[in-house]
Amino acid sequence: MTNSLEPDIDHARETSLMAHSVVIKLKEMGLPSGFDEDLARVSTDLGDIWGAHKALCEGLEDLLKTSRSWEEVGDSLVDLRASLDHFSWHLGNVRGPLTKITRYAYRAALGGEEEG
Repeated sequence: MTNSLEPDIDHARETSLMAHSVVIKLKEMGLPSGFDEDLARVSTDLGDIWGAHKALCEGLEDLLKTSRSWEEVGDSLVDLRASLDHFSWHLGNVRGPLTKITRYAYRAALGGEEEG
């Protein structure tokens, strides 16, 4: 995590690319367009969870590797809490659409749905 208010363009780009990769993978597998809304939520949430995981790891490493004042430690803990809250929100948001797509995947694997 950075203490700067500058946008982290590289992190945003990586998160976006991860989300896009999820879309490409499932569309190439033949996921029907009827799942597009669920796929949009799943890809966005999984990309953001992946990005939040990286930010959480960086924040924890930052907290542990430097000697700081209590104020700076407090700031780091607030940043960690914000990352956890962000992570938690996406975990709750992704469950429903992920379950729908997972059910489709297993039906398709058993021959109950047309595969692409």
